[in-house]
Amino acid sequence: MEFALNQYREMHWESELSLLPTCLLLLLAVRTWSTQAGSGAVLLNVAPPLPFFPDNEAISRKQEQVIKSVGYPFPGWGSARWLWITWLALAALLTLTHLYFPPFREITSLESHPATRCILFIAGAVAAMAIFDLMQFVFLWNEPRGLLRSLDRERFKRSFVPIKVFKWSNLWSFSGESFQDRRAVDAALHDCVIELARKYQHPGFNGDAAGLEVLRRKYDQVPLPPVGPLEFRIDHDQFFHHIFDAASEAVTIISERRFAQQDPPPSPEWNGSLVTVNCDPTVNCGGKGEGGPYADELEELSRLPAWERAAERLICLMYIGFIQAIVARLHSLLISVAFVFTLVTLAVSIYPFVPFSPLLLLGVLVLLAITWGFFKVFSEMNSDPILRRIVREDDRKEQGNFYFKFGEALALPLLAMGSTILPGGTGRILSLVQALVSHAQ
Repeated sequence: MEFALNQYREMHWESELSLLPTCLLLLLAVRTWSTQAGSGAVLLNVAPPLPFFPDNEAISRKQEQVIKSVGYPFPGWGSARWLWITWLALAALLTLTHLYFPPFREITSLESHPATRCILFIAGAVAAMAIFDLMQFVFLWNEPRGLLRSLDRERFKRSFVPIKVFKWSNLWSFSGESFQDRRAVDAALHDCVIELARKYQHPGFNGDAAGLEVLRRKYDQVPLPPVGPLEFRIDHDQFFHHIFDAASEAVTIISERRFAQQDPPPSPEWNGSLVTVNCDPTVNCGGKGEGGPYADELEELSRLPAWERAAERLICLMYIGFIQAIVARLHSLLISVAFVFTLVTLAVSIYPFVPFSPLLLLGVLVLLAITWGFFKVFSEMNSDPILRRIVREDDRKEQGNFYFKFGEALALPLLAMGSTILPGGTGRILSLVQALVSHAQ
């Protein structure tokens, strides 16, 4: 009879007595984590390097490497020591609670005692992955936050306002940052270097402009010649090498102001056809009109020599591309936390563990931690002065946009936790999944 009942439970997983849905949901949670981790690492690898500021390391290449190290799926120990220590302490506490805390030791199921302990341990390990991503989400934001504060003390911050290539809504959409968004920044960087070299005839940009033109001609061919992954990676690194050298030169000429305060004559062969992004600093692009918060800075910017506006624009575009990559990595961590927590919650709640109250209490505590982490990061991003300069459209509709994004991020975890409390919540979810599977067949 016991064998027959076990066979029935294994075959009829919609009865809410089978272990199969729990295992599948846990596997799906691991798959979600690995997918988001891989995409996040790629986003960081294609981020443009920051220019070199000799007198301000907080916004230079060294700080960029620290931020990237914290953002990788497995952060380096040197740059994320406290992240690892805190997470290891929490993981050890979770393990000890599972093994020795009486309410957890009393949890039973229809399976044998070792099988029950194994399933709970696997669920706890996957939940620990979500907790690590949540901590990384908070720690990663703290690093660029310091960089943004330092940027707010620089004079060239005024050139963030008229640049149009940053699309905030795309970064926080379900699909995240697109290839077109990254390509727009790369194209604008290229055009700034060519403009400084050809139109304003600054000799420090000639070599980098020539190298960028070689790459552009190679990838502008129709049809595009076959390019392997390794060759593309080398070309991409070469592109950023030229951009980094040009941006460092722009920092030098702005800092030393060793050029005359008037525009040099345009080059005879220059016709402006390479400039594809409208970055006219005399126009308040998307701001609040003449009386906007940045009107004074835009007026000050319009009085600068055109070559200096182009140099400041090049530097700001480097930071915009880097911020895009970091925010996109934050987005992937947010998706990972929300989905992994949701899947683990459903995996545990659809199986008859008794008593269920310890698992429910632990889930509520993790949900409160997720709510705190999301609120902290969203609220600080919403009030950051540099991000306001970059996205500057109606001040991003401050309160409405903030609460909408915050609620959107918490929707799945709240629904998953609600399904464990409401009568029949997980049963309805299983019925829906069963119907989808039946129609797919």
